[in-house]
Amino acid sequence: MAFLLAFVLSLALLLSPASVVLELKIWLASWLPYAAEIDRSDAFRHSDKWVHLGLFVVLGLLGVRAWRQPGQRTLVWYGLIATAVATECLQHYIPGRSASLGDLSADLLGLALGGTTGLAGRQPLAPVRP
Repeated sequence: MAFLLAFVLSLALLLSPASVVLELKIWLASWLPYAAEIDRSDAFRHSDKWVHLGLFVVLGLLGVRAWRQPGQRTLVWYGLIATAVATECLQHYIPGRSASLGDLSADLLGLALGGTTGLAGRQPLAPVRP
């Protein structure tokens, strides 16, 4: 259930027009202390890459946790990789958005980080033998 919720939320964020994304950023900034100072410092110049990375870390982690069988996990991986590629291609057609290899790279890196973290957390370490 958590994976499905994260997947739908990710699609909604990745496929929203730029005006909706901007309104969401403004709303979030209204809740942050010192938001004006952060904005002036240009600390979030590449924040879209961090958003892509974070969304796909969560999807990779939850995908590994939700499907226990290796064959199922493989299908989920292919599906998530296809989702990363498809959302970047579709962003080309969304007003105010554009396709980006940098975003796709962040998506794929996020999947790798989330997936390996999820797998490492599931499998016990083998004992070291002398």
